[in-house]
Amino acid sequence: MTVTSFAPGKVILSGEHSVVYGHPAIAMAVNLGVSITLRDTSGPSSCNQSKIDPRLWDAMLEVVPEEGVEVDLQSELPMGKGMGSSAALSIALIRAIAKREHETYSLEQELELGHRIETHFHGTPSGL
Repeated sequence: MTVTSFAPGKVILSGEHSVVYGHPAIAMAVNLGVSITLRDTSGPSSCNQSKIDPRLWDAMLEVVPEEGVEVDLQSELPMGKGMGSSAALSIALIRAIAKREHETYSLEQELELGHRIETHFHGTPSGL
């Protein structure tokens, strides 16, 4: 089985640093983002990105089964530039996992799982 999903990046127009501390921010989605393709495979799950930070793979394992899934990750977003590349990856991954499991997650479920992945990776994510 092969499933794909996409989530956009974002820009924070105001409140970029204060949002981490629970204060409001003004943000908007951009037309660039992260695409995830999941394929069934035998053996341990893996990601096609040889340069992926091992901490990010550990965070992705919050939702990726340890066996049987090949994750193909394609990003149009620059990493570490405040455009939400890891958040987009998290949500695209969650949506792909849901499709694979023939599930529909609510927005609240996506946010909770996304926050779990982001917290695993960043410690204190913005939550946007």
